[in-house]
Amino acid sequence: MLYNLFEYLNNKIKENQFFAVAILRFIGGIPTQIQNLIPVLFDIKLKFYFISKFFLIKCKAKLDASIGI
Repeated sequence: MLYNLFEYLNNKIKENQFFAVAILRFIGGIPTQIQNLIPVLFDIKLKFYFISKFFLIKCKAKLDASIGI
């Protein structure tokens, strides 16, 4: 059963690799170590990983600065 869940998630993530990593980065409360480990587990392309990391960290920092965190 756990294998089926992993296969289902793996197939969905492979269809939309950039958006999967982007959503993972945008959700607050997930430790950075886990955010960096999940793309390895689901075999995300390095290009999508770095692009999403760059843009979403930049966007999140701008959002945090604008609301005063």
